[in-house]
Amino acid sequence: MLKIGHRGYAAAAPENSEASFKEALKRKVDMIEFDVRLTKDDKLVIFHDSTLERICGEKERVIDLTLKDLKKYDIGSWYSPEYFQERVMTLQELINLVGTKADYNIEVKIEGSERESAVIKLINLIEKEGITDRVVVTSFDFKFLKHLKETRSSIKTGIILEEDIEEWEKIIDYTGADGMSINYEIISEDVVSEAKSRGYFVYVWTVNNKYAVNGLRKMKVDGIISDDPSILK
Repeated sequence: MLKIGHRGYAAAAPENSEASFKEALKRKVDMIEFDVRLTKDDKLVIFHDSTLERICGEKERVIDLTLKDLKKYDIGSWYSPEYFQERVMTLQELINLVGTKADYNIEVKIEGSERESAVIKLINLIEKEGITDRVVVTSFDFKFLKHLKETRSSIKTGIILEEDIEEWEKIIDYTGADGMSINYEIISEDVVSEAKSRGYFVYVWTVNNKYAVNGLRKMKVDGIISDDPSILK
């Protein structure tokens, strides 16, 4: 079972920051989960929300800012003043940092009109860096996953489910995905068993209750995403 660090190691450092990713590597997670968006100038960057409001106290949207402008914002002080120098990372910078020290769970959060160009950019970067066998691309955007899989079937993909778990088979058939990442509050043993019998992987998010881990382990899920993967020992 994979120990997957949520947004790096979000229990120990600001989410999706260089400090968080370094902490995940230091603590030897198997895989790092993080979020990817596009900037105004078509750069793939690591950021969860569509706007800067929660992290930076500003209402600008990521898609409306160039990478240069986005790099001006402090993304660490909200967590603790010691992280005031943390800045948004590009996906390239993250790959440069992580290399082959951990696998990558790339959650794509792309605006609809940018879907096609984002697919090509993501594929090109993954292949250029030679990490195809270390990557799984997940998303709530099922059209994005379908387009990605049709463009490059060799890249592993997974649907993300927060609700409507009974629709999982239809969604996987539509997207051609290799598995799914499920909100642990809706997961069931029957769904895990059926999915694995059909050869699909099953990840569970975001598990921060150590008492839930044993039950998930018994279900034989393939990976657990946690802010604090130390509970997954």
